[in-house]
Amino acid sequence: MNFARLNHLLIPTTREDRDAWRRGWVARLVRPLVWPYYAFSEEGRVLSLLCLFIGTASGEVGRTHVYLLWAILLGLLLASLVVRRAFALTKVQVQVSAPARVAVGKPITFRVTLVNEDDRPHAAVRIRAPFLPWDGRWLGAEPRFSLIEPGEAVHGEVQARFVARGHHHLDPFHACALVPLGMAVGPSLESGGCRFVVV
Repeated sequence: MNFARLNHLLIPTTREDRDAWRRGWVARLVRPLVWPYYAFSEEGRVLSLLCLFIGTASGEVGRTHVYLLWAILLGLLLASLVVRRAFALTKVQVQVSAPARVAVGKPITFRVTLVNEDDRPHAAVRIRAPFLPWDGRWLGAEPRFSLIEPGEAVHGEVQARFVARGHHHLDPFHACALVPLGMAVGPSLESGGCRFVVV
């Protein structure tokens, strides 16, 4: 029995079907609930879980002062979400390229290029790779860029491995800038989709 395929049973296999599902009423209903997950950085997600546990431990304000720590952490998280719009990547192009075909089980390299056409630099830019189909697995970390100067083009690579033959069409890669204190990211930019064949 293929447990990897069972884990993706409810996820459409083609890009067109996934886009249609995102436009459906279920996705519109769920989107406000999962929005904080994508708005927070990886560090912010860990801190939000920690804040949740601290909040439950600080229920009795008469016996403990832990609620002060909870209030400070919650304030920092909410402030990061409020200012994240100011850290949008403006006039930045996101491009992804990959080989047209790859052998089954062999790594495929996705080259992510960011071109800053703005007249100001962008700092602490992160790349978020898309969710892979059941037969794929990311190898290594996603690229990060500490600074992209005006007019500069930077490149990063991320690898994946696929164990099933056939046509693959991945969802877009996303680029976003880290908000100060590192708890949230600004609005993300999308690349185009990426097509290749596993042979």
